[in-house]
Amino acid sequence: MGQTQKALTNHNQALTIFRALRDSNGQAVALGNLGNVYELSGACKQAIPYYNQSLSVSRVAGNRDNEAFALNNLGKCYLMLGYKNKAISSFNNSLSLYRALKDTTGKTTVLANLKKLGR
Repeated sequence: MGQTQKALTNHNQALTIFRALRDSNGQAVALGNLGNVYELSGACKQAIPYYNQSLSVSRVAGNRDNEAFALNNLGKCYLMLGYKNKAISSFNNSLSLYRALKDTTGKTTVLANLKKLGR
């Protein structure tokens, strides 16, 4: 079993556990991690549904940190797939949250991603 498949298996197992525990924050993180595995393996089309699920769960749970993180990850995938307007929107929404949270590291990360778009 390759490293990507092992990572997917492990994160899916974690997701199953977090769902059984009704741990929304754990679910959001596990979903984001699944998206990361796909993104890092060059499969952004497969990552986007996981990032969207992570975003939805984060919003329901009120986890603004993870919401901002998911939006930034969506922006990266949209950018890689050539969806410039969707990338800008995701990055801007992420940036707004990071500013509200006074998260300098998150804000800097998003600004670096926006710079790739000439913003």
